[in-house]
Amino acid sequence: MTMPPMLTPLMQELVDKSDDMAELMRVERRALAISLPDEAVLATQKFQRELDDLSLAYRIFVVHKATDRTHVVKRLTRELGVGVDVASLGELEAALACGINPADIIVTGPKSTRLLERAVEVRCRAIVIDSLGELERLLVIESTELPEVLLRLSRTMTNMPGITKVGRFGLDMAGYKSALALLRDTHRVTLRGLAFHLDSIDVNEKSYAIKVALGLLSELSLDGFDATVLDIGGGYGASYGLSPELVSQFETTIRRDLQENRLDTWQQTAFGFKKQADGSITGNWNGMDIPVSPNGPDRVRALFEANYDGSTLSEQVNERLIEIWCEPGSAIFTNAGVVATEIIDSSERDGVGAVVTNASYMQLQFDGNEVPIDPVFIPRTKDENGDTYAAYIHGQLCMERDVLSRRLMSFSQRPQPGDLLLWPYAGAYRMHMSQSNAIMHPDLARYRYEQGKLIKDEV
Repeated sequence: MTMPPMLTPLMQELVDKSDDMAELMRVERRALAISLPDEAVLATQKFQRELDDLSLAYRIFVVHKATDRTHVVKRLTRELGVGVDVASLGELEAALACGINPADIIVTGPKSTRLLERAVEVRCRAIVIDSLGELERLLVIESTELPEVLLRLSRTMTNMPGITKVGRFGLDMAGYKSALALLRDTHRVTLRGLAFHLDSIDVNEKSYAIKVALGLLSELSLDGFDATVLDIGGGYGASYGLSPELVSQFETTIRRDLQENRLDTWQQTAFGFKKQADGSITGNWNGMDIPVSPNGPDRVRALFEANYDGSTLSEQVNERLIEIWCEPGSAIFTNAGVVATEIIDSSERDGVGAVVTNASYMQLQFDGNEVPIDPVFIPRTKDENGDTYAAYIHGQLCMERDVLSRRLMSFSQRPQPGDLLLWPYAGAYRMHMSQSNAIMHPDLARYRYEQGKLIKDEV
């Protein structure tokens, strides 16, 4: 069940610089988290081209929490004119310290009073209100001018018929009506528009949510509010360098092996699937971050090409003079980072290969989800006569759960201590969100690859 990814040209350049990475790991005595800023630029440009082609009035706010490299975010704002979505006081301060204009910053996520005060103090572009309490706390802040606000709609406000899922963010109908009542009674803050963010990859669900929000914006216009922005959030996904055909083949293999009782995975992991007594396979992916098509800019196009009363959503948005805001995270930064690790042990246990590398699952997996792509194996010494070798990859924590690949991986030769593993497509969340120095193992050393050079990034 190996899934070799298609590497981007920049990733391939790094593979060819394995000697440089090995030397840096020798000096640092730890694995490397390497950002690829040029990849973030390319991904953002693809989003811009897609939205331009749809003839939409729009603004992109890249999601800071998807990366720990504020300098990359700054480059995107300076070179491509995008804004930044910050979700914490720390992210806001990092953006300001890096010289990003507050007028290019919107504030999302749960907000402490201090974060609201700071956003007001520096005059951020807008605040996306997640609860009635946030709006109430904002309105009592002493200031001659408050940022514009967008009201985030809850899951239950935007669900398709038949869907009863709830979420922890946004205003339900009662909260929404109360927020509008507050805004009618004050002239201190301007309602700029509405927002939503669905924890769903389903294009139909997201398109339906856009339709609901457009209807509410029309009602706001009739009610005297000049609300002309719709923030459709993020959730565009990434391909991890895999084609839809490979992903389908991977699922077919898992289902077949499970059905035939020859599942070749660590501890017989079935990634959420189950074999029933009648031999049928049920369940859904669990513990595996499977890319879903369309993703990235293609998902944006699919959203706005959806039918709406005989026309398309994009045509309806343009006809109503609505400006679309979006907040891509994974779609911008997934390609923009890799993790380079060193193999520290290679042995056999219970007749199966066991490779240990100098990182942990907390440094390579987000939300505990393995990515269905193989790391790139870079042996320090090539064995032209060696046979292929199968092994599981484990992390360096002395914990049973520190398994980096529950699939049995195929290596071109038997791995040895000192050989490298390059984990591609790790730039969004994976190489920073779950960082840990458990049992005093160090965090990943931060580097960036630009103009053919590996440059150390300061924290």
